[in-house]
Amino acid sequence: MCFLPFSDIGIIQKLKEKHMDEYMDFVKDFEAKKREISSDKLSRVSFRVPQAVREIVKQATGYDISTCIAESPYKDTVSLVGDKIQVDIDVVKTFYETAVRSIISHLHSLFSKPELTGCLTILMVGGFSESDILQNSIRTCFTEYSIIVPQDAGVAVLKGATVYGHDPLAIAQRVLKYTYGQKATHVFKPNCLESHPGSRCEQDDDGVLRCTNLFSVHARAGDTITIDQEQPERVYRPISAAQTKISCPLIISTERDPLVTDGCIEIGVLNIPIPNKKQRADRKFGVKFMFGKTEVKVRVVDKASGVERTLNVDCLE
Repeated sequence: MCFLPFSDIGIIQKLKEKHMDEYMDFVKDFEAKKREISSDKLSRVSFRVPQAVREIVKQATGYDISTCIAESPYKDTVSLVGDKIQVDIDVVKTFYETAVRSIISHLHSLFSKPELTGCLTILMVGGFSESDILQNSIRTCFTEYSIIVPQDAGVAVLKGATVYGHDPLAIAQRVLKYTYGQKATHVFKPNCLESHPGSRCEQDDDGVLRCTNLFSVHARAGDTITIDQEQPERVYRPISAAQTKISCPLIISTERDPLVTDGCIEIGVLNIPIPNKKQRADRKFGVKFMFGKTEVKVRVVDKASGVERTLNVDCLE
């Protein structure tokens, strides 16, 4: 018996590593078929087999690919014809099961949220939205909803990005996927361990005991924001008299109300310069974030001088 699943002998991985051009052609062909397959119109689906795959199978098993198929559990549903593998539609439909099940489950979880009460339309965009199998599955599971699939759904997101590039006001609102905030610290108090469990206590350069790795929230996951909408002000100050700037990492969390930064992801740094040497340790800066555009902008006010400036979060530092 020469049959071994492709995953067991690493056929696709070897194709990707040693024959990238044929791998890309294979993926391109599969992506096109993924959108075109209709369970109502086809009995079998053909996929072109790169020559390199035949060679890899031969090296891994000692048999040619036709022999492996003939001795496999799929011998009655898969056949090799020329340079193509023909697969029964019932087998092809199993390729979709995990992805379709995940999408439907996600939609059910979305529609259970109070903020989506009254929503009766599903707009499908992206390449997979052109799949007849996915469309039929969603229509079957969500009969009370209006399902809209625009023409050229695969490039709808690209078209939207182009429109936005010409007119940023074309998108009136966004719903934040993550909670945005910054790593923060404050002087330790007796009730700190109860108010934000999970934080750490450390001494700073001046010998003061402080709570560290705190999450200071600027905007929460699920919030609806508009272009240039300023978030509530947070006041930041240096923790050492020797500082010439305040470096504030911008972090994100999937939680709506995170207390500490454990498990969060840092996506950039906000650097607030402290221009004057005098009274650096006593300086305060009001910080307001704006998340509506493609860049994260921040309005910073020096409370001592009243000087206001707009800064960008550095995502490349």
